[in-house]
Parts: sequence; structure tokens; C-alpha cells
Amino acid sequence: MFQEQQNSIKDDLEHFSKFLGSIRTFMDQHQIIEVVTNPLMEKIIPDRGVDPVKVDFHVGNRFLHTSPEWEMKKLLVQGSGSIYQMASVFRDDVEAKWHKPSFIMLEWYEVGIDENQLIQRCVDLVKHVGVMYQPQIVSMFDLYAEHCSIDLKTTSIDLLMTYCQKESISYADLQDDDHLSSWLELIWVNRIECELQGFVIIKDFPVCQAALAKVEMDPFPHARRFEIFIDGCEIANGYCEATNTNALEERFSEYKGPHSVVDTKDINGLPECAGVSIGVERLFAIKRRRQFI
Repeated sequence: MFQEQQNSIKDDLEHFSKFLGSIRTFMDQHQIIEVVTNPLMEKIIPDRGVDPVKVDFHVGNRFLHTSPEWEMKKLLVQGSGSIYQMASVFRDDVEAKWHKPSFIMLEWYEVGIDENQLIQRCVDLVKHVGVMYQPQIVSMFDLYAEHCSIDLKTTSIDLLMTYCQKESISYADLQDDDHLSSWLELIWVNRIECELQGFVIIKDFPVCQAALAKVEMDPFPHARRFEIFIDGCEIANGYCEATNTNALEERFSEYKGPHSVVDTKDINGLPECAGVSIGVERLFAIKRRRQFI
């Protein structure tokens, strides 16, 4: 029995090692440089729903990065060109099936492309590592209209509250209930995410969920952001990256938490680029579960 367990563990490690190697091969083929950045940050990147892990040193408080994004963007400013990193990240979140306090993130930036080109690159990566699904690309606006008859172009907190009441969706414990995005996320989890099947790429987010993505006004205001789901599991979150630091400063000013926020001047001069974070273990688990070859 012990020998069988040893062999099983070794097999799992070998499979995961080859999986990481296939990601590195893909990046090498596209001339994307692997980098390593400092996982300790003095300040946080404000992100509603993502809480950092604080650590205390004699030199002062630090935060374990929730993503290597900020340090990688500093490299982009310095002229690194297209880069990627596979790093452990840390979040003070409740453990769940697909989410642990520490997990491996593939953070990836390509210079000179937009979110649509990066979406195609992500599709190519997923196929390269052996997950052979046919992707479906849909708009977030269309999903809310189809599943909930909600028009994201005109909706409001009052309308979303009424919808939750009608659909018996509890919002008693909803945090940040003065933010439209909190209500949208509540409805998303309860009515839309659970219905996603196959390889679904969702793009065109409401402006209130822009995060660090560019905002486009034509043909209607929306954030140039995308997420990728496979069988209802989110594996990727990407942006056409905002390069206007004044716009980012305005978004960061909405943060009312106890921690100091990164200075947007750090990434002044960020080149036009698109970036995405991918949950490495999630993608690996999907590949193994489905037994793709």
C-alpha cells in the first residue's frame, strides 16, 4: 500500500512538472520572457473582494502579493517587453473547492496587443496544454440579459435589489452594498455562473467592474476585460491594461480600507499591452479530470 501511494505521488508530480513545462514551452515559442519578482509589497493593489495577507517584520509591515501584477508592470515600464511569471500568490479568503489561500498564478503580459488578441492567445495555450474544448465568446451584457433580463447599460442598485427580492436571493450579508458591482456579483454567482458549461470566454464588463482595465465608450461604456470559464470554473481574468494613471488614481481613491495603496506613478509610462492571470492548478485539475491527452 505504501509503495502504491509513493508511486501515485510520483506520477502526480511528474504530470504536474510536465504541465508546467508545456506552459514554459508555449511562452518560449512566442518569445515571452519568464521573470521573477519580489512577493513582498509595502502597499496593496486595491481590489474589492481580494484581501491581502499581512506579515510583520522588524523593518515594518509587508503584504504577500495577491498577484505579481504591480512588480511586473514596473518591469514593463522599464522596457522588459512581453513577460510572464508562474508564482505562488496569497489571499486571505475562505477556502473552497477551486480556491485556496495560496495558489499558483500564471501572470502574463504581452506588449502591443489588445484583449481580443490575448483571448486568442489564451485559447491557443489551453489547447497547447491539452484541454481540447471549442471556445464560445459571449458578452457579459448579453449574459445578464439572457439569464436575468437585466440591462447592464441602465441598471441600478434599486433595480438589482428588486430582482434579488423577486428571485429570493439573500443579500443580508452583502458587503459593500453601496457598490453596484457587489450586487452584480451576487446575482452572477446565484444565477449565471452556475449555468456556464464548456469553454466560455466572457468579455465587455460593466464599467463599475473595470478594475485595472481600459474603459471604452463606443458603442456603449464598458470595460475591456475578459474572464475564461471551463465547466463553470473560472481559470483566467484578463484586461486590455489601463495606461492612464489618472484614471487609475481615481479608481484607487474609492478604496476605504485600512491599508496603504500603491502609487500609480510607479507605472507611469506603461506601454500599450494586454495582461491575464491564469489559475495554474485549476487548469491542471480540469485537464486531469477530463483526461485529455
